[in-house]
Amino acid sequence: MIKLGIVMDPIASINIKKDTSFAMLLEAQRRGWELHYMEMNDLYLHAGDGRARTRLLNVKEDKESWFSFWQRAGFGVAGSGRDPDAQKIRRSTLNTSMRPTSWNVPK
Repeated sequence: MIKLGIVMDPIASINIKKDTSFAMLLEAQRRGWELHYMEMNDLYLHAGDGRARTRLLNVKEDKESWFSFWQRAGFGVAGSGRDPDAQKIRRSTLNTSMRPTSWNVPK
């Protein structure tokens, strides 16, 4: 069985119609995958290895009750489902790729 670990904002406060992590969870569950939910404060290092305290999760498209936890678990490697900050990426890309321009270079 495939185990999907997802780091996301508190699931109780998401908009299920707009949240891409929720859509990914629905599809993974439809495929029979085991869903491991975690928030940023659930991540930690143990002897240099990334670990996470997780909760096994069930999701459904119900605007009143879209999730339930059913067991605490652990996870070895964790990835993030957070949307990247596009402005931060653009700024850092520009800062590393731009070269200084000299308009008046005496010879």
